[in-house]
Amino acid sequence: MQYMLVMERRPKDYMPFDYDKLSQYENENLNTLEGIDHFTSKFNDEEELKEKLLQANFIEENEFNSKMKIVFKENNGTRENKYGICYKNEQEFLNYQFVIAFLEYCLTNPQAANRIYNEFSHQKDLSPFMSAVLEVMKNIKTAINPKKIYYAKYLPYHELRALTLFIINNFSDIITYENKLKAGEEHERKRTPIQHNFKN
Repeated sequence: MQYMLVMERRPKDYMPFDYDKLSQYENENLNTLEGIDHFTSKFNDEEELKEKLLQANFIEENEFNSKMKIVFKENNGTRENKYGICYKNEQEFLNYQFVIAFLEYCLTNPQAANRIYNEFSHQKDLSPFMSAVLEVMKNIKTAINPKKIYYAKYLPYHELRALTLFIINNFSDIITYENKLKAGEEHERKRTPIQHNFKN
């Protein structure tokens, strides 16, 4: 699926950038979700990102107040990515260790599990790994095989991203962390366990 980082000048009126030029300028493939995230996660927030684009002449001053979105083509139309743009703070959480730790927490919090199930169960084209996770979230108390939450390790990027951003945007009141999270591969290489502490 092809994604685009755009400016929304008016509702549903999206202005794409010169993608060949911007991709070469940033040395990123900005037609993929991973490439867009790798680019936007260099910035703390939307204002800082737009300052960069303004300085590089990719946007005009009168466009600075337009909202930035990620969109993709579907059924001959354009849809927004529901979970928004990934900036530096969100990127720190975007690894399967964090997601699995939160799913483990959900085993003791049926309300949180139910919210995750309700959010994702009706989405189209779920991977078998996401379906397995949702099977556990559907009814935590009677889950036949709760260990299926560990299938989250194999989620495709777009599902790992969606689940991560949904968690950090909807459960910020219960998430705390003892160690600042870094990229999943770094922890895999060092084999250093990440310590999570979720409030009950």
